[in-house]
Amino acid sequence: TTVTAKFGEEKLIRVDRYHSKTFFSDISSSWARECIQRLYTRGILFARKNDMFEPTGSITRAEFAAYLVNSLGLDSEGTSGRFKDVASNNSLHDFIYTAAAKGLIKGDDQGNFRPDESISRQDAAVIMERALKLMKKNTGGQINLDFADKNKISPYAYDSVRLIYKLNIMTGKPEKLFDPKGATTREEAAKIIDNFVRVLE
Repeated sequence: TTVTAKFGEEKLIRVDRYHSKTFFSDISSSWARECIQRLYTRGILFARKNDMFEPTGSITRAEFAAYLVNSLGLDSEGTSGRFKDVASNNSLHDFIYTAAAKGLIKGDDQGNFRPDESISRQDAAVIMERALKLMKKNTGGQINLDFADKNKISPYAYDSVRLIYKLNIMTGKPEKLFDPKGATTREEAAKIIDNFVRVLE
């Protein structure tokens, strides 16, 4: 049985849902390999270049938005002009503007999205909280954080981190740290989005 999935490169890739092969050539040693393969099979993840996923590279803000749009199964609502720094020829253009149209992402005070910058852990939490609200997911109350660096979480992201941590979508790092402003690797993002999809289901 095969499934056809459309990715940011605007090409169709046929995926054998039950095939045991490693879909990316560079994830055999990744601790998140199963998550990556599962999400790829479902049409959520796509390669960064050729057949390489680059699991230890930092995920960009645009890539995270694209993966989240795919995980929600949103129809394209690509429009132009919302962000000054997202050109019409950006390969992830439609994903970015679909996410913006649904209220998942917002620009800064200068009207920029900064698509190629690494997404911080706290910003990933904010976007996922918005996605849960969009899907009208009943998540209950929040919990207190006991991270040693919780005071470093920006005020705008604090409640989002509390919720995402409560749902086990994102967890802490060694030494009881959350590392709110730290970058997220692509394999970490795969695990986070895999957890997010499980909560939705």
